[in-house]
Amino acid sequence: MSAIAAVWGNEEASYLTYLMLYAQQHRGHDSAGIATCDLRDKIRVSKGMGRITQVFGNGEELVNSKLPVAIGQVRRPTWGDISILNAQPIASDSQHGQFAVASDGHLSNAEAIKQALKDEGLSFPEETSDTHVIPPLYGRSKAKTNLGALVDALSKLQGGYALACLTQEGLILCRDPSGYKPLVIGTLSNGAIVAASETCAFDLIEAEFSREVEPGEVVLVNEHGITSHQPFPPVCQSRCLAELTALARPDSIMFGHSVDEFRTKLGGYLAHDSPAEDADIVVPIPESGFCPALGFSTVSGLPFRQGITRNHYWTNRVGVPPVDNPLSLTVREKFNPASSIVNGKKVVLVHTRILRGHTSLYVTKMVREAGAREIHLRISSPPNNAPCLYGSGPLARSEMVATKQGLEALGRYLGADSLGFLKHDRLRELLGNDFSTFCTCCFSE
Repeated sequence: MSAIAAVWGNEEASYLTYLMLYAQQHRGHDSAGIATCDLRDKIRVSKGMGRITQVFGNGEELVNSKLPVAIGQVRRPTWGDISILNAQPIASDSQHGQFAVASDGHLSNAEAIKQALKDEGLSFPEETSDTHVIPPLYGRSKAKTNLGALVDALSKLQGGYALACLTQEGLILCRDPSGYKPLVIGTLSNGAIVAASETCAFDLIEAEFSREVEPGEVVLVNEHGITSHQPFPPVCQSRCLAELTALARPDSIMFGHSVDEFRTKLGGYLAHDSPAEDADIVVPIPESGFCPALGFSTVSGLPFRQGITRNHYWTNRVGVPPVDNPLSLTVREKFNPASSIVNGKKVVLVHTRILRGHTSLYVTKMVREAGAREIHLRISSPPNNAPCLYGSGPLARSEMVATKQGLEALGRYLGADSLGFLKHDRLRELLGNDFSTFCTCCFSE
């Protein structure tokens, strides 16, 4: 999972992109980068490892760039090494001129494309990300325009993706035909066009949300305005449901839904279907657990308590900590239970999902060590039984802890006295007729 951002038509484009990426830092913190251009000069890319503030500081230097166009990305890799080689945006030069791309998602046929390009004599460094196949596809296109060359490249891609691209013809925004990954467009008061993965990015820069980029749509933004193109035949929509249940920030509007309201309702359903009647308090695992925990508390009548504090200043450290269990240390660095709240209590611990199980395992252990008498773990999504092929979770089934054991055994493994998941039918009930437009593959039985 990653976040992208873009600006067209403002001299502070680089800084505004920085701010939008800062607002979306939850989507990726392994690398960050920004590419700028005035469409008559060489594209300039600056990127590095770590969070956006680790790479660009407070953004002061970006304020003075005075280039009116920018794209950027913060990355959490789904494919390819965590390295500066895979930091984005990725820039290239070809017969179609300067080009740069920033992406969110995963290209499921990237390896096949890479091998085909290698067979044609193109070399790739080892462990490059899937996005690296886009620039050579773009550069080798025989199309006569930049837009045509990008559409030609997109026609060869499979997977779920959202892209922001710099070309000599303008800024180009794209979503895959199924609409798996989010991408939204907004405007500033001076008429500048902005784009981001989530609407919360617009709030920080005081931009007004305009609309989503539609599935399969290719949007060209330049001095002539915004032009929309639908070059691909329509397919069934398959929007990522995990964006609503776990990934997006609660203050975003995602696929037409308030994320906060959606997750709060899930917590209410969870309290109804998997109650913990003898419990004393409801405690969220921060931050994503807050909304469903509030919903659980409201429906159950149990008091909501912030029994776990998250360290908001936690950042990734370079290298592996010199301890026997670095995963345990990482979780302890991020979370700290308040023994004054949980000691002697029967605690309902609410989380949004369980993937590999590391966070749930160690947080449950820590809450127990802080004195909790019982821990009833409640998850506000169905079990993640299948890998995600498009970048919203682990790519291998072997990494999914829910696939390895039944519900009772999983609860014992995680150290909980009981374990409850949201019923799959509750998602159908909440989404109504829109349910068929979402991808639920990760919740497959």
